[in-house]
Amino acid sequence: MDSSKLSRMGRRRFVETLTLAGVSTQTATAISPEKLKELTDDPSERVPIHKGKEIDRDKLNKDGTLDGLPQVKDKFVTVSRDEWTVVESAKDAAKRVNGKINELDDSGLITAGVTIDTSGHHRQHTVKVTYTEKESKLTNRENADREYVHKPDIEFDELRNNIPNKIDGIAGNPSGMSETVEDIPVLVEKTQKTPEEDDITTNCGEKSWWRKYYDDDYRPVPAGVDQNISDHSGGGTLGYPVTYDGNRAFVTNAHVTHDTDDEDEDDAIGRLSRQPVEAIGEVVEANYEPNGSRHDIGIIEIYDDFTRSYSLANDDGGYGELIDGTISWSYLHYLQSNKDDVYKQGVTTGRCSGRIMELRTDGHGAKEVIIRATAEDGDSGGPYFIPDCNNVKIIGIHKASTDYNAYGLHHSRLDHTLPGEISLF
Repeated sequence: MDSSKLSRMGRRRFVETLTLAGVSTQTATAISPEKLKELTDDPSERVPIHKGKEIDRDKLNKDGTLDGLPQVKDKFVTVSRDEWTVVESAKDAAKRVNGKINELDDSGLITAGVTIDTSGHHRQHTVKVTYTEKESKLTNRENADREYVHKPDIEFDELRNNIPNKIDGIAGNPSGMSETVEDIPVLVEKTQKTPEEDDITTNCGEKSWWRKYYDDDYRPVPAGVDQNISDHSGGGTLGYPVTYDGNRAFVTNAHVTHDTDDEDEDDAIGRLSRQPVEAIGEVVEANYEPNGSRHDIGIIEIYDDFTRSYSLANDDGGYGELIDGTISWSYLHYLQSNKDDVYKQGVTTGRCSGRIMELRTDGHGAKEVIIRATAEDGDSGGPYFIPDCNNVKIIGIHKASTDYNAYGLHHSRLDHTLPGEISLF
């Protein structure tokens, strides 16, 4: 397939030809013929992938403030046909398994994602199915002396008997050019989440009873700093800057804005976000769903008196790397395949990184990034990111942790979850 010939096609035929060649619809509709020709001579050999979005860095000042409204552009990379086949077939296999799970269970406590099995002589992309029993942090409201456990609709043995040990996955378009990888392994595991998990330190900062990270007065306000919510005992980490319904805001977790067991989401609305003591804005959205889609998103709208910084906070009260874009869900699978680290920042354990252990989805719209890193109470809401050309690109926000792993929510879920319109810039 010749990129030069593709560049001479009309737009509709250009997109149709690319999708028939196996290029994702997202990439095919976003990429221009000129950009495709610049990236690859033959998109069937070097396959274009949507990496994410990026702004003109000239619009970012050294302190992370914006010099006018930046232009946001789609960014693309290419990968070899062989790598593309391995990654995309595993994604398709996980999607097929999720379809089977949805036929069996609607609790949202059974998920399937792509992981990489390293137990043998070779690394192998694998579908991991997780059956979760989740103990409530608080007692049942109807019986204050009785704890309860959320369980899937079906028993674990029934699930295991209905999920195949291996499954085929298809990379590309079955109606056009495609590659089938047969017998992708499927692992089915059971886990129980409890209110208190002993985290094991990796390369994160040590938790300390006498201090927090990033708890200075930051003006302008950057990503990954300490925040406290008025009329609520909780607090957490302020995520990254966004524009929400045309207003300047930050994203964080909903569960840091209200008591998710004893309060409704509406109770959070209007509460003040203090950084760390002075009120810089207030909660305008709190979307929390622990099961199913597992949304946990809060929006803090910033007062006019305060300026935001598109940068990560340094622990000395200063400013670190600039935030110049986002990373797509598709591209994360290639970072996972290449064993690249994802970074997280929180006020309790500081900044650390870890390999992508699993990219998890389910039939309720969840997109979770699970990395091998320690996290503690207070880290919730903090940014996930990767370094990129001396700056960083946002992946999402931290939401939970168990044992060795930290769980993040990919930024693309914000578009599909919140009632308002949201964008990074």
